[in-house]
Amino acid sequence: MTQNINLSLIQRTASAFNIEVVHNIVSNFHKQIRNDLSGVFINQVEFAIPIQYLHYGNKKTNNYYGIFDDMSKDEKLGMSDFVVVQPKVTMDRYSLEQQPRKGDILTIKGIKYSIDTIEDDGTGETTIFLIRKGKTIN
Repeated sequence: MTQNINLSLIQRTASAFNIEVVHNIVSNFHKQIRNDLSGVFINQVEFAIPIQYLHYGNKKTNNYYGIFDDMSKDEKLGMSDFVVVQPKVTMDRYSLEQQPRKGDILTIKGIKYSIDTIEDDGTGETTIFLIRKGKTIN
C-alpha cells in the first residue's frame, strides 16, 4: 500500500512540472554562469591577466585570460594534511579552444609553466595547478 501511494505521489508531482520549463530554467542558469565567469570573475580589466597557452601536441599558441595565483593548496598524505606551495591559474573553461591536459604549456608574466593537475568545479570555472618550467626568452 505504501509503495502505491509513493508511486502515485511521484507521478502527480512529475506531471505537475513541465519538462520544457525546467529545461529553460537550467539553460538560463548555465548562460548566466557563463556571463558571470567572463564578465565578473575572469574580467580582464579588473582581475585576469593574459596567458599564452600551448596545448600539448599543438604548434599554435592561443591567448586567453585567467586569474593567476601563487597560493598554496592543501594535500593529504595518509592521515596527515600538509600545505604545498604551487602556482595556479583559474580560467573560464568555455573560452578554451581545447580541454586543458597535463603537460600543456602556459606562459604567464614571462614564465613558462606546465600543467600538473586540473580541477573543474562543474560550473565552467577550471583551476589549473602548475609546475614552473623557467623564464622565457624575451
